[in-house]
This record gives sequence, structure tokens and C-alpha cells, in this order.
Amino acid sequence: NNRIIDALRRLHDSGGIYTIGQMPGTEINENYIRGIPAATSGPTYGLHNDEGTTYIVENDNVLDIDKNVKYTINCEDYGKKHHLTILRTYATVNKMGVNPPNSTIDPINVVSDAVWPLKQYTVCVNSGVQDAYADIIPDGQIPLADYVFPASCAVNAKTAIKIRSTGDSTNTVWFAPAGVTSFGEDLSTTKANGKATTISTPAANGTYKLHIVNATGKKIGESTAILRVSGGTPIDKISRSAPVTKITMSVVKNRIMFRQSGNPSEFTVLVYRSNGQCLIKKSNIVTGVFSHSVKAKGVYLVTMESADLRSKEIVTIY
Repeated sequence: NNRIIDALRRLHDSGGIYTIGQMPGTEINENYIRGIPAATSGPTYGLHNDEGTTYIVENDNVLDIDKNVKYTINCEDYGKKHHLTILRTYATVNKMGVNPPNSTIDPINVVSDAVWPLKQYTVCVNSGVQDAYADIIPDGQIPLADYVFPASCAVNAKTAIKIRSTGDSTNTVWFAPAGVTSFGEDLSTTKANGKATTISTPAANGTYKLHIVNATGKKIGESTAILRVSGGTPIDKISRSAPVTKITMSVVKNRIMFRQSGNPSEFTVLVYRSNGQCLIKKSNIVTGVFSHSVKAKGVYLVTMESADLRSKEIVTIY
């Protein structure tokens, strides 16, 4: 579960992980290696099993490396290597030598654009410093959105995937199209609490980024990695002609105020007492601002619904 990023920027003739000699019982599994450069000044490898490497297991590693490395894994029949087991490697390039004796080495599973299947993405997100120790990472070393969503993933619609926590429950994490600055729930977005470690993928087919919004509603990050969703609602069935509808609510004394922004559309407001009784139902609201007074003090559940949005809020009338 190591995460090794941008190694071999000065040196060569090595890899993201290096071994040499007999190492019985050694397992090098489920590591995420990204950024191994091309072999321009000397050989570079995703993994480097040097001379005499024997009795090592290397399974389920994910290698996002330059297409011009010398070998994806330097495990060829050279230097008395033998008894190597290397299974289920996923990498952006397939460059392998002749297998050494008494070894079991799978062909490389190539994902040239580094948009990994869910299982391999999970290897990536599980790798590296864990959330409980994230404070040891120097400030600014990793943009927060790239910490939360560290690798690209191709997955079906409405699938729960693992992410890292932002560490702040007042943040909101969104999957939404790249460049979005105003967020609302519809087929092309999903959201999770800032401390969540899973999030569902959008219902609509498309390519998305992970965005982080703070407690004030300001966007504070957008991931480098992408989410590619398929198996859901076709993208041509979703209108992009106007911004996503957003309905916000506020309470002034005994009056609940609703404001609609973005793409104007009809919406419905329902207000429920704490015993489940529906106190107010107002449908077909199309104005930008709507308000309704509530006479009795207490706690109320307010539901706001439109064609592309459904949200709930708990409000207290004092």
C-alpha cells in the first residue's frame, strides 16, 4: 500500500520499488506508482527487480508510468533471477522482457490513459499516508482535492466509491463537471460530507471532477483526476442550456424564505410538523422568491423539490 510519486527525477537504472538478491517471503503488493519518467538518460522501470532477485511476490500493483520506460517491470531473464510471482499488474504501458526460470508472471493489463477500473482505483486510494496521519503531510504538498481523489477512475453510474476525508465536516465534496462553480443536485452531480470516505457516482454518463466547497459555499479545490461514468443516463438526455437549479432557504422570525437561482423551474415546498403531519404544501412555484409564515413555534422538516433537485432541511421557529 505504498504510494510513490515522481521518482527517478534525478537518477536512473531503478524503479518505483527496487529489489536485489534473494528475499524469500517478500511481498510487494497493491502499490500505486505514478510519474516514472522516460528512459532518456538511462533505463527506468515501473518496478525494478535487479540481479539475483528471487522468491518475491509482486501482485496487484498499479503503475502510471511514461510510455518510454525501458521495462514496465524489470523482471527479465538476466542476472540469475528466478522464482518470481507477479500477477494482475495494471499499467499504462506493456514493455516486458523474457520471463526468468520458475516464475509466474501475468501479461500486463494496459490502461493507457490511467483511468483505472474500480478495483485498481481502490488500490490507489488505499495507498500512501492514511487519513489518521494526514497531518504529517506538509501544507501545500498535495492539493486537498487530489488528496481526496488521488487517481482517475472509470465506473458505472450510481456506484459507491472510496475517497479520502477532507478532515473537515463543514466542507462538502461534489462530483460535478469540470469547471463548475455553482453546485446543485441533479443527474450529473453527487455530494458527500467533508469527512466522508465514500461517495456515489452521478446517475448520468459523462466525465467529472471532484470539487470541494467550504462552509461558506466557496469552491476551494478541483481534482486533477477524472471520474468517467458509464451505464447511466445518456448525456444527450440532460440539458446543459442553463445553470443547475439551486433553491436556498432562510428563516426570518416566523417566516421561511425560499430563493431559487440558476435555471428557473417549477418547485414545490412541503413543511412537516415533528409528528409527520404536513402543515404546508405549495406547488408550481416559479417565482424567484417565495415565503410562508409558520404560526406555531417548534421544529419543522422542510422539503424542496424541483425537476432536477430534491433537498431537505430541519428548521426551528422560535
